[in-house]
Amino acid sequence: MWNLISRRSQDRAAEQAAVSAALRAERAKTVAQIHDIEVQAARLSGSDALMMKHLEQTLAIAGRSRKGRQ
Repeated sequence: MWNLISRRSQDRAAEQAAVSAALRAERAKTVAQIHDIEVQAARLSGSDALMMKHLEQTLAIAGRSRKGRQ
């Protein structure tokens, strides 16, 4: 009887260890995905800022050329 209880306890402990390992692996994968998304968002934000700067420069040039024609 004691052997059966002991074996079940060992089985549960092994199962819990396997589940914990799977959860750690999944958590690591999720953290990596979040990091990738953050890097991509930073790149897009930088691109947007650069695009707005170019647009601003283009509008300034267009505004100066209009003044020259009037």
